[in-house]
Amino acid sequence: RPRSVQVKQEWTKRWKQFLSGSGLKTLVFKALNLNFLNSLLPLATSLLIFIAFDRSLQGCYRTLLALLAICELFLSGLDGSILRFWSSQEVPKEDKQAIIQLVFFIKSGTMLLFLGSAFFLQQFPSVERFLLSEEALAIGYQPYFYLALGFTFLSSLTLTVSKCFIASRLFGYIFRLTLIREFLTVLVVLFLITLNYSFLSVLIAQFLIYLGLLFFNIRYAWKQKEFFYLHTQKYPISTYQRIYQNYLRNYSLPISFTSVLTYAKNNLPLVLLGKSKLHVVADYHFLRNTFLKIHKLSSGYLAYLLPKFVEMYEKDPRHFSRRFNQLFWASQLFRLMIWIAVCFFGIPFLLLFKMDSSYQFILILFSLELMAADIATFNAEVIHLKTDTRSLFYASFLRAMIEVPCILVLTQKLGGVGASVTLLISRLVECGVLLRYASPLKVLTHQRKIFVLLWIFTLFYLYLHRGKFGF
Repeated sequence: RPRSVQVKQEWTKRWKQFLSGSGLKTLVFKALNLNFLNSLLPLATSLLIFIAFDRSLQGCYRTLLALLAICELFLSGLDGSILRFWSSQEVPKEDKQAIIQLVFFIKSGTMLLFLGSAFFLQQFPSVERFLLSEEALAIGYQPYFYLALGFTFLSSLTLTVSKCFIASRLFGYIFRLTLIREFLTVLVVLFLITLNYSFLSVLIAQFLIYLGLLFFNIRYAWKQKEFFYLHTQKYPISTYQRIYQNYLRNYSLPISFTSVLTYAKNNLPLVLLGKSKLHVVADYHFLRNTFLKIHKLSSGYLAYLLPKFVEMYEKDPRHFSRRFNQLFWASQLFRLMIWIAVCFFGIPFLLLFKMDSSYQFILILFSLELMAADIATFNAEVIHLKTDTRSLFYASFLRAMIEVPCILVLTQKLGGVGASVTLLISRLVECGVLLRYASPLKVLTHQRKIFVLLWIFTLFYLYLHRGKFGF
């Protein structure tokens, strides 16, 4: 055979062996591909919607989603318990089955109770006037409210089913289904925009796509008897009580309370901005969502790899530390490039989307917060290696104590500028606390230098622009 054909066959063989392996490089590659789909394709969809439709309607819908987000945040730690304990060799198989069952029962019951209560309270005009602006009431928010209720419940169940697949490392199936879902969403949104359909029609189409694929997911999961046991095994109440006390109480509850505290940074600014001008909510959400997707793109894949991290850490902590540091510094380099790009191309980016150039200040703060968020995320992942995650709650609680009063005051006074400054400062405080709790495990090295440099540059940059705060 020609040598070129032999070389091609050899590389094809190596590539197939790489994809079929279970090493860290293979799992990182698969998780990054999945993360790419979960980050950039939804960003493309939101970009099309942001350009095509009235921003007041978008702001109204984003405000409603922000109001309803508190319930899913409270339940997020339950999903994390599936990832943490499914791959552990120390957890008996029967306990793993009971963990999945209990998570589904708690999440489904709590979400139905919360959304039913929200629907009931929405019937009172006094509640409407307290939570929403006159502009939102004037444009008729009710259809968007019902869709927001549906999306909240749908996303909660979808997330739990996805965690089951990730725990069993079914990356190929998740990749294919995510690819279909996101490409189909982009195509449908683009098609409806071309035909001049309304914003409400686009949201309904998105909801139907996600609903159909959720049913397909559940049907597939129902057949995976090695990890999905809702219909094959039932346990007495005493077993679920033991599961809660031994696994969920010390692991899931701190993560859930930590997630609830993130409501201040991700949703409270939207709620407060929605009380004044809805188009400002759309602008702020678009910028914030862009950086959240970038954050998820560069370090969101870590959540998929928690079972592998636990396995590596229990087997050889020093080897795990070397590999984990490589991932950390690669992510930091990527975020540094984002910050440089924002400095040079931020204003053209804003003008391209017909946004005020004053948002450049917010972009710079978001890019700095992006680097700080990377430190926080990697240290939080280190803490997840423990079976007790209360330190995550302590860090988020301290952060919330700074965020809530500052956002309530500064957002109403300075708008998006006040919210972005608060997010950056509170994120740096959270980083310091997480560094303190993650250091005893001796996994990450030399990160304190970046942390100190971020503090120095942040204070210097805010001093240079102190005129924006009335000083």
